[in-house]
Amino acid sequence: MAKKLSLVLFLLIQTSCFVLLPFVEDDSVEIQQESVCKAHTEYRAPIRINKIDFALRNLRSNNDATRTSAATDLGFYGEKRPEVVEALKTASWKDRSKWVRRAAVKSLYKLAGRGAIPSLKVALRDSDPWVVHSAQQALAKLR
Repeated sequence: MAKKLSLVLFLLIQTSCFVLLPFVEDDSVEIQQESVCKAHTEYRAPIRINKIDFALRNLRSNNDATRTSAATDLGFYGEKRPEVVEALKTASWKDRSKWVRRAAVKSLYKLAGRGAIPSLKVALRDSDPWVVHSAQQALAKLR
């Protein structure tokens, strides 16, 4: 670890590229940054971002499994932030994957409670019976 850090510091000093990363809370994840500086694109420093922002970003992924995981994660540690609730509402009816729609319905119920009722009623008309079942279960718990 110390060798790696000294190599990074050496490269930064030699190229006059400096990166200041802010302190971030513990509820963050590491992702790969695009590049540290224009001169050294071969080294990509990890950065840390909030888990909720990371999940929101992954909800727009092209991979169905990534989007499903993101929708589920938002239900576990998501907050009732407007952008989280809106992203889940959209995913619950618009996503092409039935797994994402089902995970979004469940997470939406956890986060929005009674505020999710209109979206859950839309999910009752889904083509997948498991999405419909999840919406029925959530609505039954809210009554």
